[in-house]
Amino acid sequence: MAVIVECIETNGDWTVGHRYAGELVSGGFLALKDDDAEDDFEWTADSRQEYDRETDEFETIWFLPGIEGVSFREIE
Repeated sequence: MAVIVECIETNGDWTVGHRYAGELVSGGFLALKDDDAEDDFEWTADSRQEYDRETDEFETIWFLPGIEGVSFREIE
């Protein structure tokens, strides 16, 4: 199943607003690939739920374990 995420927080190496396609893999992780055809490296993202008081709903936030300051939100 393909999941589209948008970068919402960066440490300088990722671009806020850029969208990435990922595939759900075993363990509930998201395998993200850069759109560079010559680079076949995958980043593995984990997720957490964040509560939004304004909407009274939870949102899935994806992050890169071990890399501080980078997060993504799912695009519907």
